[in-house]
Amino acid sequence: MDIEMKESSVLDRFFSDWESETVQWYWWIKTIYHKNYKGFKEEIRPQIGKTVANLIVSRNLLPRAGCGKSIQEMVEEDMENRKAKLVAKIKDKVGEIIQLDLYCGEDGTPNGTVTGTEGAVRITTIVAGGYNIQCAHYRVLVK
Repeated sequence: MDIEMKESSVLDRFFSDWESETVQWYWWIKTIYHKNYKGFKEEIRPQIGKTVANLIVSRNLLPRAGCGKSIQEMVEEDMENRKAKLVAKIKDKVGEIIQLDLYCGEDGTPNGTVTGTEGAVRITTIVAGGYNIQCAHYRVLVK
């Protein structure tokens, strides 16, 4: 299998799942805002911070003409940036990729080994955060 195709399929699956989970989290927060503003203001807003809270409540979740960027569009853009940064981080450590042995773990995260012209790195993905209101997120370790 072509290295680029294999790299793309594993990372695309991971980032697609990440995007979906992130949008669901935003949807959950926005639903609480609309159903119980007092609870949102007193309990959730202090935990996620004023900036994130204002972003969530001031944006549409899905694209709408003439309304600026939606949460969905912002998450998609962020996903592409994170993917590009991860690939750049890997290539920075190993040079040109010679062999790519990435696989999706049971939780859909990319793990494995990447070998390049300047060495090899181990890719390990962990889930961080997620306690109470904080959005669970992935941390991809490249060592």
